[in-house]
Amino acid sequence: MSIAARGVEVPAAPLSDETRVWSPVPLIAMLSVLLGMVVAWGWYQRIEGFTSGLDATDPAFAEKWMPLWYLNCALAAVSQVAIPLYFWFTRDRALGRITPAIELKRYLILFALLLTGSLGGVIALAFGTVDAAWHQIVVRDTSLTPSHIVLFFGIVPLNVAFGMSAFLYSMTRIPYYAEKISVAMLIAFTGPFMALPSVAYNEWGHAYWMMEELFIAPLHWGFVILGWASLSMFAVLLQSLPRVIELARIVGTPEPAR
Repeated sequence: MSIAARGVEVPAAPLSDETRVWSPVPLIAMLSVLLGMVVAWGWYQRIEGFTSGLDATDPAFAEKWMPLWYLNCALAAVSQVAIPLYFWFTRDRALGRITPAIELKRYLILFALLLTGSLGGVIALAFGTVDAAWHQIVVRDTSLTPSHIVLFFGIVPLNVAFGMSAFLYSMTRIPYYAEKISVAMLIAFTGPFMALPSVAYNEWGHAYWMMEELFIAPLHWGFVILGWASLSMFAVLLQSLPRVIELARIVGTPEPAR
């Protein structure tokens, strides 16, 4: 029994040598990081938002909110540099020789990354509605509001980090995605970055015009592209499923007795 990887016929590993294909630990760890940080941000926003976040010129704002902004910016900068370096220096240099069990395990880890990133996108949308409600009530006195510090400098970079991890993990660990760049995977990775120019354009427009905070306003159209890009996750799954089914069939077939 064998499997073709990148045009090379590779013997399948004996059943006794197979790695444990699926473990809930990676998914639980990713979800714990995501939900832990989001819950902490949301809790702080609700505790301090109306007590110290209503006026950016208030000393309490500089004391309570600016440290969180600096922290979020630092975490975003470190993650955007550390993630590519980690995946590059730990890349698999022998993808043509991995066993079916290991390849299947890597696909499942990729799915865990995509699932966590998708959940991060849903959470970003939820916090986006909180941001709109905030501006409808408080209006805005600066680009740095409690809702912006949490959403644009916290949750969005965190979502980008998971998307970048999925993209680089697939390119450095999985033969199918290492051979050529998947357009679906590329859109899923670059989609969250659409928040960056959209945020800049949004804040520039609001600085010049007092507008009601409606999602249909032209200043917010860039965020729609972000939402559409998230749908490419389904395309990545459709690309991967035929290979996953094939690998599951191979791994689940016992070796003939010798």
